[in-house]
Amino acid sequence: MTPLAVGVLLVSITLIVMFFQIALHPFIKKLTNSYLFWLFIAIICLVYFIIFRYAPDLKALITVVSAQGDSEKIIEIVTPYYPQMIASGEFMRAGSIYLGFCLSKIFITDFCPFFFVASLLALILQPSRKVASYLAGPQLLGALLTLFVSIFPGDDGNAQLNFQYIFMGNDPYRLKYAMHALSACIALGVLLNTPNVKMKNWFYTGVVCIVFFLYITVMKYASSLIKIENESFAISGIVVECTGIVENDWLKEILPAIQGVADPKQINGVFSGFGAVLGDIPWYFKEVITILLLTLIASGIVWLNWAVQLLRPYKIPNVKAKRPFWVGYYKV
Repeated sequence: MTPLAVGVLLVSITLIVMFFQIALHPFIKKLTNSYLFWLFIAIICLVYFIIFRYAPDLKALITVVSAQGDSEKIIEIVTPYYPQMIASGEFMRAGSIYLGFCLSKIFITDFCPFFFVASLLALILQPSRKVASYLAGPQLLGALLTLFVSIFPGDDGNAQLNFQYIFMGNDPYRLKYAMHALSACIALGVLLNTPNVKMKNWFYTGVVCIVFFLYITVMKYASSLIKIENESFAISGIVVECTGIVENDWLKEILPAIQGVADPKQINGVFSGFGAVLGDIPWYFKEVITILLLTLIASGIVWLNWAVQLLRPYKIPNVKAKRPFWVGYYKV
């Protein structure tokens, strides 16, 4: 079985199961409320992530780090991803950004992958799903935003929207679409299946977001211990794909080009579009605004879930509910 076939199988199983969990919960709630159900989902998704994203990313990092001191080898590795920089003689900059890109993948400093993996671990380690419910707000927000962008393949250099792109992604942006689709379904399922949402959930979701930004700040500086150097150059640390706390995330044509396209071009930083909307202000002010917005919106998703439970119940023929039908449907 090919890697693509395995990816299609794992994603299809998870999405089908999550569809029935959301659509038929009142009829199968003994199953969908069980720890084993969520453990099954989390393990499948985690295995999928490790095999098709984390392991290849780790291999890419080992390859570039093992080229320690060999300038020609590093140029050979980096050139397919940064043809424009190499052509203009910016070898050291290209090498620094590529190393930073690999490190960001391994330390998981990007918003969506972090909350995806964190939610899977929470579902595995905590049967009550409380922590997973606090993670679900930012997880759903990041997944939906990225999915919206991902339906326009031309915007990130992809040739076309095909099976490879949907289920595996294109090197080096592995699982770009599938991971976010799975993440959105899991976050939605956890939110809808979380009983007794209270105002404190809003607070804890905000705390989770702040903890995430503290984590990536620590990882940014800790990653500087991983270096590639010789007598003529030295590069180290995460300098890109760090959820906006590095300047490169706000620049254009800074990320690696996608392989397998006829004319590979470097891709804009993840926040370059939003940065243009914010105008001509220093990038670190833009990051402060971004942190506040992401935290407020992610917390707001949970707040809406809490607010629905405060609505007065209304009667539907042949349906007995002490709470609104939407709440009763998923949470009774």
